[in-house]
Amino acid sequence: MKQFFAKRCNGRRSGAGNKGMSCRKARLSEKNGRGPMRVCEINGNRTHCARLASMGVYPGSEIELLCPARGDTCLIRVHGGTISLDRCTSDNIVVTE
Repeated sequence: MKQFFAKRCNGRRSGAGNKGMSCRKARLSEKNGRGPMRVCEINGNRTHCARLASMGVYPGSEIELLCPARGDTCLIRVHGGTISLDRCTSDNIVVTE
C-alpha cells in the first residue's frame, strides 16, 4: 500500500506523454482555476490515504476541479461522482494541471 501512494506524477517527466498536462505540482487548495487535473501525490497518514482511495482519489487519477477552495471547501469530480473536500484534506492532495 505504501508503494502505491509513493508514486509521483505517474513516474513521468514533464512532456513525456502526459496528454498535454505539465508536471508543475501544487496543492489542490492552492488552485484558483477550474478544469481537469491529475493527482500527483497524497500526503497524510495511512487512514487518510485509504479513505481518499476508496473515493477514487489516488495518485495518477484524473479529477476535475469544480469549485476552488477559496474558503473552506472545494468540490471535485472523480469518476463521474462529485466530492466535497475540507481545507485540510485538499491541502494534502498534490496535483498537476
